[in-house]
Amino acid sequence: MSIVDRDREWCERRLAEGEIGWLAVNGDDGPYILPLNYLWHAGRVLIHTALHGRKLEHLRRDPRVCFGVGAAAASATPHGRGGCYLPWRSVLVEGRADLVEEVAEKLPLLRAFLEAYDPQGGHDPLTAADVERTLLIVIEPVTITGREELGAEAGEY
Repeated sequence: MSIVDRDREWCERRLAEGEIGWLAVNGDDGPYILPLNYLWHAGRVLIHTALHGRKLEHLRRDPRVCFGVGAAAASATPHGRGGCYLPWRSVLVEGRADLVEEVAEKLPLLRAFLEAYDPQGGHDPLTAADVERTLLIVIEPVTITGREELGAEAGEY
């Protein structure tokens, strides 16, 4: 297989293209991982969430996280010995998750979400109640790594 490590610029493009990622936190009895939507914004991962929940309990105890995105890079193709091959790409962000609870800090970040997910502006304006009932998780990257599997050699799978 031909696996290639990618640079930060490539990783940031993949993060900007994605919509669903996987957040891994340190749970009580081991890792806890969950899928969620996110926004890559100003060099950070933004996640909006409810004010309470299991992931927040874990993050309050230990803010270290790993966040990942991945995708198939093309359709699956058959190759060698009856196997099949699916090229892929992925990005991992390791860092610290900060919980943003102050309304003044949350408002511009929530607006960034709205602009990204509804660029036509068909949404209602954010109200104070919207902002107050939403928490933001901001992941400050310590490391960002990316890999891409470009192809399989004949007979590999």
